[in-house]
Amino acid sequence: AVLRNPPVTPEYNYFLLEYNGEASLPFLGVNIWAFGNTSIVPTTTAASRSDFLTTNEVTIQLRPVNPVPNGGHVRVTAPSGFQIPTECVMSLAVHESEMPNISAYPPGTARAQVLQ
Repeated sequence: AVLRNPPVTPEYNYFLLEYNGEASLPFLGVNIWAFGNTSIVPTTTAASRSDFLTTNEVTIQLRPVNPVPNGGHVRVTAPSGFQIPTECVMSLAVHESEMPNISAYPPGTARAQVLQ
């Protein structure tokens, strides 16, 4: 019996089925639906004082296992005690290794569909 899902996909990721004293051969398991290539990098580790709030820009990098559809959402929740300004600045970029090679598509409809 499984008590809980692992936090990451195990290196040896194979399942087998057992029933009535017989077992299948091991077969490939599924990847954990989480994020890969993750990092959280603050610009400072300084704490705020009661008389001075420390501004700290944080860079969050992640790659979802499943694509986020157009109009989809990724929610980021800060730990308790963090204050996020009401005018929060966010940018989104696709890593260069994930960019499609648009030069492989002729100009026109085919190229436009790749860029959507």
